[in-house]
Amino acid sequence: MPFRLNQEGNTTPHQSQNPTDPNSLLKQALAERERFLKRCPHLNTYQQEIDRILDKSGTSNNRMAVLTTLIQGKLLDIQKELYKATLVFKERIISHRYPQPAHRQYQPPDAL
Repeated sequence: MPFRLNQEGNTTPHQSQNPTDPNSLLKQALAERERFLKRCPHLNTYQQEIDRILDKSGTSNNRMAVLTTLIQGKLLDIQKELYKATLVFKERIISHRYPQPAHRQYQPPDAL
């Protein structure tokens, strides 16, 4: 494998300059993850948990399955929170449109 000097003057194996090179993409993704975790240090423990789970997953197919499961779980959490927010939003709209005395509960008008 040919060698070349990197920016620091060290010799490294020549890697493709192709932007779709998997090693290059991996390095970029890891660097971006580190920058993100520096901006959001409260997520470090979550990232450590992800790393711990992925370390035990074995093959790349298993890793992808684990990531899919983790993402689906988070999406379900987000969906639940959006549902709660929707209920609050609807209640505020209804109470604004049809103000009721404090002693009476709101009853929606009959459907037409």
